[in-house]
Amino acid sequence: SIENDAHHAQSHARMTNNHETTAPLPPGVVHLTNLVPEADAHAILAALDISDVSATTEGVRVPLPNGPPPLALAAARSAFKKAAAADAALYGELADINTPLLAQCVAYGIKGSMAPHVDASVTRSKPLVVLSFGLDCVFRAGAAKLRLRSGDAVLLDAATTLHGVDAIIAGTAAQNVRVSLM
Repeated sequence: SIENDAHHAQSHARMTNNHETTAPLPPGVVHLTNLVPEADAHAILAALDISDVSATTEGVRVPLPNGPPPLALAAARSAFKKAAAADAALYGELADINTPLLAQCVAYGIKGSMAPHVDASVTRSKPLVVLSFGLDCVFRAGAAKLRLRSGDAVLLDAATTLHGVDAIIAGTAAQNVRVSLM
């Protein structure tokens, strides 16, 4: 399901498919729940070298020497197509793109987080998809905090929307790690 501003304006805090949000999502932010099937999420995690991730307090960059896993690329393309239906101005151009849409991977241990930030080096809008795998997390988008589960995606304009990972939720996945593919 797609959650966007209109859906969140109806209720300050609501549960949709067990994904809690604490405030309306900012304009242009799209939360896709259960985008990646569980079996595909496990296959994506298995394809990544996340063996060095420990209980650090920050996210750890994971190298992608062969590029992102093909299943993750397919999920990113699917996410942009679904987001274009909610915000064609921001995501429409990316709905039919055939180039890689994922450039980095960040893994988090149980104590990991990423301070809220905007991608300030970008001078124009920067549509970003964040695919979430492994442990659940509390993801910040503007003033809203939403729970991302393995297989979810959130799309936003990284140049204008404050975003980050406030907390990792222990015990929510067999793997003791959370991975963001962006």
